[in-house]
Amino acid sequence: MDFKNTCFTIVKAMRSSPSNIELGEVPATLDLSTMPHVHSVSYLNRGAYCTVWLVKLHQPMEIASSMDEPSFSRRMVSGFIIRLPGKNTKELPRQITNEVGVRNFVSRNLPHIPVPQVYLYEATDSFDTSFVVEEYIDSPPVSHTWYTLTGTQKESIANQMAIGVVDMASQWFPVIGGFDPTGRYSAPALPGCKVSTESRSSECYNVGPYTSIKEYFMSNCDRQIDHYTHILEGDSPMDRGYDENGIATLLAGQRAKRDAVAAAAVFAEPFVLMHGDIHGRNILADGDKIKAIIGWGFAGTYPLSDTFARGMAGVVDVESDEDVEEEWEWAVKIRGYIRDELRKRQWDSNLIDLLLGPRGRDRQAEPMPRD
Repeated sequence: MDFKNTCFTIVKAMRSSPSNIELGEVPATLDLSTMPHVHSVSYLNRGAYCTVWLVKLHQPMEIASSMDEPSFSRRMVSGFIIRLPGKNTKELPRQITNEVGVRNFVSRNLPHIPVPQVYLYEATDSFDTSFVVEEYIDSPPVSHTWYTLTGTQKESIANQMAIGVVDMASQWFPVIGGFDPTGRYSAPALPGCKVSTESRSSECYNVGPYTSIKEYFMSNCDRQIDHYTHILEGDSPMDRGYDENGIATLLAGQRAKRDAVAAAAVFAEPFVLMHGDIHGRNILADGDKIKAIIGWGFAGTYPLSDTFARGMAGVVDVESDEDVEEEWEWAVKIRGYIRDELRKRQWDSNLIDLLLGPRGRDRQAEPMPRD
């Protein structure tokens, strides 16, 4: 049995018992005796939208790319990761194809930013027939080890995070949107956390790619309007904490906001590569050496002022008052390191303010011409 067939066999067996997967339990239906190359399958972690499994082999197997990706090199591996999307994965198949594409783009254009290599993937409209097989990075998330690091090691990690943000922000694009699996930036954008229920078809609103920020912001409003309209019509569950009157108020607010965006003037702003969740939970490291950045599912090309629209760069998962203080202290430091790096690279002060300033959710702009 070759590598590809081995992966499909493992996934099929695990998907036959979805309840076990959600609990992080290896299903009894996974019979390793039928897969002579496989030594073990074990649960590693749960991400926001998937469970993560480590497959170890008795002997290394050769992996050849299943994708049209020239940078992929044949290699021998003794273990790999399988990521299985959960029921709450609302943006299939684009969430998988976008992540594969972003990683391919980063590997080619920003090779100093480490990303796990994708060996194989299947992206369908359903979570139970989709999966990703990728390189195993034997390093823990920074959020798990942060309190064991020395002050010097923390400074080193924070500086590397800052440089990575600046490197991505230095990649400019002609459109706002996502990536196709080959790494081309011509795919629709993914809304990420902007809408709490699964998104509708492109018949309801423009999903991109967008050629102007005004078009992008108006689409965000249209998406929210569609979301609240379906709630009031009974097609979607009520948002937590709101009654029908509250939803109606939110809907009216989004319609007024869309009218204001449509009538507003525009200004210049570049579109840049954005990860969307630069945080210790998505950074794998040995000590103060970053080995990989993960969690690229909602990355894409977005307005510079959106760099921290989904939150500041952080280092720990907040579960206590101590965590709150630590998170805030280092978020402020990382912003300072980013500013220092931008100045070192002689960025214009207006662009620095756009990247680091208040989130530009209510600003409209047109793409800035390149020199």
